[in-house]
Formats: sequence, structure tokens, C-alpha cells
Amino acid sequence: MLARAMNSPPLYSCAVYISSGLASVAARAASAAARTKGCSVVDTFCDRDYARSSVKLVGSAGPLLEAAGAAALEALSLVDLSRAVSYTHLRAHETDS
Repeated sequence: MLARAMNSPPLYSCAVYISSGLASVAARAASAAARTKGCSVVDTFCDRDYARSSVKLVGSAGPLLEAAGAAALEALSLVDLSRAVSYTHLRAHETDS
């Protein structure tokens, strides 16, 4: 079994960050990513108070890029970035130092 693992392509991880705290947006982005063979969704996170979400992915290089792109495109189709975000969201991006 170890020999098989050593011959497998390396695995990478990435996170797609979304400027929305809606669970439905993260779920649809995760679903779009999950349709990519060779990549897995390992976590989703939503924070409605700070209007942010993320989808974490693991896979080999090609499928990971494809899945991340699919998740990002789905999120972009659902989030209206032309509307102002809350003051709380803007403050969340300031450094604490």
C-alpha cells in the first residue's frame, strides 16, 4: 500500500474565499467544486456577521485548479460585488498589529 501511495501524484490544497456570509452561496460553490473528479471538498466555512465564506479543497494539481475555478465562477454568479458591504465587514479587514 505504501508503494502505491508513493506512485500517486502529489496532493495540494487551496481555499476559495467568498465575499458573502450566506451558507447557500458557500454550499453552491462547494457543490460546483465537488463535481470535479480528482478533487475533494474538505471544509466549508460561513460567517454571516463578517460577510465571508470559504471552501477548502484538496486534490492533484490539475483537478484542484479546475475545482477552484468552478467554485469561484459559481460564487461570482451569486454575489453582487457592486453593492456596498457592511461597515463591520470593512473593519474586519483592518490589521490588529
